[in-house]
Amino acid sequence: MIPTLSLGPWDSPKLELMPSDINPILALLIEQYSPMGEGDRDSLLFFLQMDTAFLHDDTEGFFLKLDSICKRVVTGELTQFNIARIQMSEFADYLRIGENEGVVTSRVKAAAQRFLDFLSEHPDYWPLQSSKA
Repeated sequence: MIPTLSLGPWDSPKLELMPSDINPILALLIEQYSPMGEGDRDSLLFFLQMDTAFLHDDTEGFFLKLDSICKRVVTGELTQFNIARIQMSEFADYLRIGENEGVVTSRVKAAAQRFLDFLSEHPDYWPLQSSKA
């Protein structure tokens, strides 16, 4: 399955990102926000297990953190992550980082930009601000 982020249930706008593009972003999220609160941890785990995440009250924190990480990737602030730290995390069995392990590639940066563009294109569904993350 292709991982899908949805801005709500049913017919809400959806964005599909290849695992090779989204997993490094998720690794950065894990690294930057560890230890995670239970709600964000559960949202991330659900996304990794089910290849889907829906924006609702319980997942707002996860989406805000993903928004923040993507902004930092696009601006070049985040360019790599510690692969050993990710391999030691509770999410290691779900994340398949692939080649260029630990490095934010141009494809990953493009995926981060696609996520940010997706949010910008749907302001009625994305009323949240990344300053909450």
